[in-house]
Amino acid sequence: MRFFITFILGFQLMAEERGLLVDVDGFNKAMEEARERSRSAQNKEAGGSIVMDADATSKLHKAGVLATDDSFKYTWFKDHESEVKAIYTGSAFLESSAAGDNV
Repeated sequence: MRFFITFILGFQLMAEERGLLVDVDGFNKAMEEARERSRSAQNKEAGGSIVMDADATSKLHKAGVLATDDSFKYTWFKDHESEVKAIYTGSAFLESSAAGDNV
């Protein structure tokens, strides 16, 4: 963003032409704070990562759950059907879940 504003739009040059000063250090600090908030929000939204160990995948296999066909992940702008086969919390499988549950 800074590159775009500074070098493409010439923001700093335009400001200086009008007798204004640009607080580059302040801008950089604010930009880094915004990046950190974004990273933090993404981590909270994603809920961290869940890793399935061999025991968990073995339980799925024994229950007849096939591996995920993710070949459609690059087919955009097309409706896809999906079906929940199992709910895994990172340590156990759940039989069911309700709205608001953190799974």
